[in-house]
Amino acid sequence: MFGIMKESVEDLLSPNLWLALPSEFIGTLIIILLGCGSWTGIPLASDAILRIALTFGLAVGTVVLVFQHISGAHVNPAVTAAALVTRRVSIIRGVLYIIAQVIGGIVGAGILYGLTPSGIKKQIWANDIPDGIGQAQGFGVELIITFVYVLTVFACQDEKRSDFKGSNPLTIGLAAVVCHLFAVPFTRAGMNPARSFGPAVITAAWRNHWIFWVGPVVGGVLAGLLYEYVFAAGATFDGFKKCLLRTKKPKKEQEPDQEKTPLEEVKIEVIEIEDTKVDVEKPQDVVQPEPEKGTAEVVEVNEQEKK
Repeated sequence: MFGIMKESVEDLLSPNLWLALPSEFIGTLIIILLGCGSWTGIPLASDAILRIALTFGLAVGTVVLVFQHISGAHVNPAVTAAALVTRRVSIIRGVLYIIAQVIGGIVGAGILYGLTPSGIKKQIWANDIPDGIGQAQGFGVELIITFVYVLTVFACQDEKRSDFKGSNPLTIGLAAVVCHLFAVPFTRAGMNPARSFGPAVITAAWRNHWIFWVGPVVGGVLAGLLYEYVFAAGATFDGFKKCLLRTKKPKKEQEPDQEKTPLEEVKIEVIEIEDTKVDVEKPQDVVQPEPEKGTAEVVEVNEQEKK
């Protein structure tokens, strides 16, 4: 317990956290503003479903491309909840991420509400289940699509995989597209509690709202645990036990001195080898040429004449 608290305090003092929070806020705002804006003023026909799915998917892919290197581009409380239970983020970071995402969803829905003409029904982009579909069915749909989405996010962030050569933003965006194509007729495709909460606050549309929190969070947590400890490259049961019994500290960047140590050793060896070569070659350069035999004989004759 003390280790978890220490980890949270250290993360709270990290400069990256205070850059990541605005990233989560802005990213969620963009998704809600653009994605929910694709609902405005259109009947729910087949071509409308494609338009909504593409808008949400491309918006998600764009946000992931922009903010992934800063905060991981969760922009979804279900993704953050999955990262939290698998110890990819600290408790304080996870809680603050969700707060930033929820506020971003409210602000994005508020901006969209102000931009929408008064003659257009503004409640259309708030999540709800239509008549004929029960709450259990709606819960199941939200659980399934969020499970697929979070599974894709975790797979794209698996650093140990060597087989994946594609684009993370594109892959995650396409996962959002396919989930919307499937779920829009059933639940208007929540898949993101912040996306559901923002429009609900602005339009006061709270009918069946619990489905769009419980379903995505449960689906996201199940997907995160399953991928992290079953499907991930190098996943073992020991990793699952470590997650339950002790804290899993976030990866820290190596210090410059540690990174340079192996290179410095190689440089020192190269320099020593070159110095050795120089020492061996120097005597060869300095050696004086041996006198010719004829010169030696002349010198001996001259000495005898002098005597």
